[in-house]
Amino acid sequence: MKILAVIHTPKSPYSAVHLNYVNLGAPFEAAGHTLSILAPEDFPALRRRHARWYPLLFPWHVAAWLRRHPEYDLVSFHSYAGWLANLRGLYRGRTVTAFHGLEPLNYAEVQREMTRLGRPYRWRFRLLHGTIVPALIRLSCRRSALVLCLNEEERRFLVESGWSDAARTVVVGHGVSDEFFLDRGYADRARRLLFVGQWIPRKGGAYLAEACGNLMRARPDLELSCVGTLTDPDVVLGDFAPEIRARITVHPQVPRERLPEHYAQADVFLFPSLVDGFGLALLEAMASGLPIVTTPAGWAQDVLADGESCLLVPKRDAGALVHAVERLLDDAPLRTRLGGGAQAAARVYHLDRVAADRLAILQRLLPADTQPQPCAP
Repeated sequence: MKILAVIHTPKSPYSAVHLNYVNLGAPFEAAGHTLSILAPEDFPALRRRHARWYPLLFPWHVAAWLRRHPEYDLVSFHSYAGWLANLRGLYRGRTVTAFHGLEPLNYAEVQREMTRLGRPYRWRFRLLHGTIVPALIRLSCRRSALVLCLNEEERRFLVESGWSDAARTVVVGHGVSDEFFLDRGYADRARRLLFVGQWIPRKGGAYLAEACGNLMRARPDLELSCVGTLTDPDVVLGDFAPEIRARITVHPQVPRERLPEHYAQADVFLFPSLVDGFGLALLEAMASGLPIVTTPAGWAQDVLADGESCLLVPKRDAGALVHAVERLLDDAPLRTRLGGGAQAAARVYHLDRVAADRLAILQRLLPADTQPQPCAP
């Protein structure tokens, strides 16, 4: 089976969307299939346009490209990337709309946060991403043979909004590979905190900074590492109180093969996300056996249990973050129990198992002897 994944994010090792498909490539190949990736940088004409216009422009390039390339058995479109191809009936019955965070849910949560910060969206952004993009995504979903999302909240939204029906809407997860499953010891006293993720409002950085300010002033031995922020360290540190900045280390970009080292060196993982389809960093922290403090955002509420595999705190509640971390710092048995529970939950998402499940889902669209068919005129 020849599969094409069309993504609207860059082919970057720091893009979770791209990384997900790269990770699936080897298991797919081992099963006798091929997985190719098509992204905006494959179209030089798009380089002259700002990414804000991709929902309108990128799908036109994709549709034209697909008319010239009828050789794929299945095409999986990332969110809005396939609205025009699906509208024109290209690869009819053999397309998937796949989400890596459902845009309407993300938009609503981030809009609330930006308004709180005094930086509300401008009207052009609201028109494009609050009105036009959801309409295009809805069109793509309704014309796709399958719709894949990352958690039960997204699935409910898709079905209840009439974008898809229950039979065509499937929750799929990301996978985590062997190198993230660590044999961990738990010190009597925890002092190294870890956050992994982009430094953007929806990841809850403002609440992390407030909580760490209170924690680190009270506990002079505490340290914090912020990894994979994709933001200049001075910008990240500027959100923290001046008196604690010397104990905070920022790593804007970390090669994937070095990430397990950061998980291994930490004692507690903090993930105060406001909205998250499926936090890959959260899954990696689970696999590493770290005790986790997180919010019930997206996938976390499907797989983690408060007091068994994590400590759950409300969104936008720095005080609750402080209280949860304080519980963990001097309680090695609690950290041991939570870390073990998180690692056990992560094993369900081992990359080989996730890849096999994804293949089984996609193969439902094709008879075993299906041959590539030409695109519809």
